[in-house]
Amino acid sequence: MLIVRRRRATTEWTMLGFSAAWLLLLSFTPLSKDRYLLPVLTLFFALAIIGLRWFLEWIGERAPRLPQLSILLLCCAGLAAVYLPKTFALQREFATDSRKQMIGWIRQNLPADAVIAHESRIWPPPGATGVDGDFFIPQRRIEAQQFASEFQNIENLRALGATHVVVLGKFYRDLLEGAEVVPVRAEPQFYRALDDRAKLVWRVERGQDLYTHPELSVYELR
Repeated sequence: MLIVRRRRATTEWTMLGFSAAWLLLLSFTPLSKDRYLLPVLTLFFALAIIGLRWFLEWIGERAPRLPQLSILLLCCAGLAAVYLPKTFALQREFATDSRKQMIGWIRQNLPADAVIAHESRIWPPPGATGVDGDFFIPQRRIEAQQFASEFQNIENLRALGATHVVVLGKFYRDLLEGAEVVPVRAEPQFYRALDDRAKLVWRVERGQDLYTHPELSVYELR
């Protein structure tokens, strides 16, 4: 919008001003979730389309013989080449869920009398509609308020009767901490102790979409 020199309508300046003001406001808040950028991202897309149209008009006035349609198609093809692979990957991941893969493995491989300690984001909250059957296991569960490191050490887990621990991947734990809404922090030494003293029996790596594929690890306490 700023490339083409012309008089701006009040609406255009309002759109530009809101985008800058919203980003400035977010930079001084503890909010770190992607969804807080949705209002300004919508405006950015609209401004990008408007700006491209004005840019083509500006080019057409100075170089009438330049094929404007070809330039537009090249721009669209370039954007598609950048974003389509990730879009297809996300579409595939939205159709699956690492937690359901883990549930299937637990049902088939762990004894019914096993006791599983786990972090809060792994199982849906009680009363969540439409997921009870998918996430049901016969084993007893011990849920942390937020992170498994709240149990402090492996000895405390054994004292509670836990035979296995399920934890999220470090990348996702760091994101949860960055949201500034967690009551406690994930203590790195606890997860190092799991790697050193417990037996890793199952793991799935994280994907593009962290809500359905956050990386999950199942440890057996030895």
